[in-house]
Amino acid sequence: MSFEIVLGGGISILEAALDSVLAPLITRGSAELFASHEIKKIARDLDHRYRNGLLSILQEQKDRYKLCLVYLTTSREAIESIRSIDENLEN
Repeated sequence: MSFEIVLGGGISILEAALDSVLAPLITRGSAELFASHEIKKIARDLDHRYRNGLLSILQEQKDRYKLCLVYLTTSREAIESIRSIDENLEN
C-alpha cells in the first residue's frame, strides 16, 4: 500500500507521517505555522527525490531485464533455420 501511495501520487508517506506524528506536537502559533510549512516543504522535496530515485531504479532494472532478454532470445536466422530443417524433415 505504501508503494502505491508513493508512486500513485496524492498524499505521500512523508506527508502522512507529518500529519499523524508531528502535527499534534506543533502548536498553531505563527512561528509554529512557519516551521510546519517549512517542514512540509522539505518533506515534499524529499518525497519528490524519493520518487525520482525509485523510478530511476525501476527504469534501470527494466533496461537490464530487457538486455538479458535480448541476449537470451533466439535470433531470427536461427528460427528460420530450424523451420527450414523442420519442413525438410516433414517432406
